[in-house]
Amino acid sequence: MRILRMKMGSLELSINAIVIIIIAITMLGLGLTFMRSTFLGATKNFEAVSDEMRNDMITRLKDKTDRVALSAYELSMKRGEGKEIYLAIKNNLDSSDEVTFSIDVIQERCTSIDPANRLCRGIKAETFTEKNIRPGDVAVMKMIVTAQSTAEPDTYSIPIHITGGVEPSVMDETVDLYITVER
Repeated sequence: MRILRMKMGSLELSINAIVIIIIAITMLGLGLTFMRSTFLGATKNFEAVSDEMRNDMITRLKDKTDRVALSAYELSMKRGEGKEIYLAIKNNLDSSDEVTFSIDVIQERCTSIDPANRLCRGIKAETFTEKNIRPGDVAVMKMIVTAQSTAEPDTYSIPIHITGGVEPSVMDETVDLYITVER
């Protein structure tokens, strides 16, 4: 009789262990599903904000005489950080054909407030080098700005030069992007 009770006790223990394992796997699955849906929602919200920013820039440029605009003219970032902004170009040249615009982020002409940091080491801004735009249209493209870990804390100015068109209707615009690198 005593042997039979010991066997039932060990059977009860193993059933309890199986139930706990099933509950743990279920909770893990629920947790992973929650995390996945949270991050997917955040990604979709970010894409919606990007589209909204793009549409806002197109509307702003179509309503103004400006030909070039940035979504942000001043950025504040930490070393090792990267940010995305948008560059918009409006083709209001007197041409019935599509115009190729050249975009030049002039790293060599980057300047710093501190005269000791004249080389702007570790500051980088990148975007497309050319964009074809139909007459009357506005093109919006991403620009990736990074402050590498070697960047000195300071405020920098990087000129962005846009040219396009054929004489007599030519665009030659420069906008400055200001980047403040924090400690």
